Amino acid sequence: MTAASPSMTDPLPAVSQPSERSGDGRLNPVNSKSSHDEDAVLDALEAEAIWAIREAASAFQKPVILYSIGKDSTVLLRLAVKAFAPAPVPFPVLHIDTTWKFHEMIEFRDETARKNNLDLVVYTNPDGRDNKITPFTHGSDEYTRLMKTVALRAALDAGGYDVALGGARRDEERSRAKERMFSLREPGH
Repeated sequence: MTAASPSMTDPLPAVSQPSERSGDGRLNPVNSKSSHDEDAVLDALEAEAIWAIREAASAFQKPVILYSIGKDSTVLLRLAVKAFAPAPVPFPVLHIDTTWKFHEMIEFRDETARKNNLDLVVYTNPDGRDNKITPFTHGSDEYTRLMKTVALRAALDAGGYDVALGGARRDEERSRAKERMFSLREPGH
């Protein structure tokens, strides 16, 4: 994944799972010239992510990708497109619309879905929308709970999804650092 990487619709060769790990669980690039070769590290991480996306697609009945339009979920979506190219991503992409995104972000979401032939599912908490809930009327914590958390749970239930793939960087949130790849949840989310 370098600055000269192909567009989201370019077909790519198959990628296999990297298998070498150091004693602390970090990925060691396979076939790299040096463990300090940054491109090899990125290539290995990309290959591992693509492998995980393909595995999720084959192991679960109803997977879904969570797409917030943010940088992490956009990278995840890019990897999913690469994982199945030239075919489209074989499962839906779910966006929780909080009604609080810039118009240009929604245009970007819709254009990305169109260009990549994605099955885009958009869900908004209907009670929150009908009651015109905003961070100013209910405070940011309650707004987030109602328009993001409650909406996400309702959308997952409505879709009957058995696995949700989300993009998150472990280095930005300490609670994620212990999670290698999957964050297991109890039934009911």
